Amino acid sequence: MTAVASEALTAEQMIKIAREQVDAFNSGDWERLEAGLAADASYHELATQRKVDGPEKIVELFKGWKQAFRTPPAR
Repeated sequence: MTAVASEALTAEQMIKIAREQVDAFNSGDWERLEAGLAADASYHELATQRKVDGPEKIVELFKGWKQAFRTPPAR
């Protein structure tokens, strides 16, 4: 889902977009996650002061987070 910059999104639309992004991250669907980001998207980590600009770089960063949160195989 994308919106024209002049469109005002409703709370329901914003929640739908956020859920779509979380679902894409959780399933590792990087193409869907990237498709949901604006061309000028920026990611800012307050704790580390890391800043990444652009959908491709954001997805690469998220892949690292996904790997970090990976559950180790059961023994």
